[in-house]
Amino acid sequence: MATDTEFLFLGGRLFLDLVNTEIVVLGKYRDLISDFGRWMAWQSAAGEPGMTEAKALGREWGGEAESIDALARAVAFRSELRKMAECLASHKSVPRSAVGAINELLRRGAAYGQLTPVGKGFARQVHREVREPVDLLVPVAEDAADLLCEGDRRWVRKCGNPGCILFFYDTSRSHTRRWCSMDLCGNRAKGAAYYRRRRGR
Repeated sequence: MATDTEFLFLGGRLFLDLVNTEIVVLGKYRDLISDFGRWMAWQSAAGEPGMTEAKALGREWGGEAESIDALARAVAFRSELRKMAECLASHKSVPRSAVGAINELLRRGAAYGQLTPVGKGFARQVHREVREPVDLLVPVAEDAADLLCEGDRRWVRKCGNPGCILFFYDTSRSHTRRWCSMDLCGNRAKGAAYYRRRRGR
C-alpha cells in the first residue's frame, strides 16, 4: 500500500510500473496519471523518452484535444495490462484483449540505432520516432511483449498485502518475494503480525 503520490518504480518491469500508477493510500484509490501532465511526468521519470524530450512533448501536446484522447488510450492500455498482470499472478491465461492492445502499439514502433563514441569504443543508442502522444506507450508494450516471449510469467506477483493493488516481477534468488516493498507493506505486515501475537499472549 503506497503512502504518497510519488511515482513508484517497484515493479521490476516497465509495464508493471505503468500498472502501478494506480495505488491505494490509506484505503483510498488514487490515479497517479489522472491528467496529461502527470502522464508526461511519469514518462519522464520512467526514462522513456528522455526527460527533456518528454517535457517538450508535453508542452507541445498539452493544450490539444489530441492529448485528451491520448490520455484516454493510455489509461485503457493500463487497464489491459492490469488485467494481464492479475491473470499472470493467478496463473491464468493472458487475456486476448491484452495481447491485442500490445500488438496495436507494437505496430506503431518506429526506431533506429545510432552509434555514439564512448571512451575508445562505441555504444549503440536507440532513438524512437514519437509523432503522437500514444507513441510514448510503445516501449511499455515492448516490455510486456518481452515478458510474454522471453520472461518467466510465473514471477509476476501481486503484493501480499490485501489492501495493496501493486504488482511486481519477482527476481529474488529464491522467488519468494511477498511484498511490493518492505518499506511500504512488508514492515507494516510484520508489525501487525507481531501485535497480534502479543495480544494472543
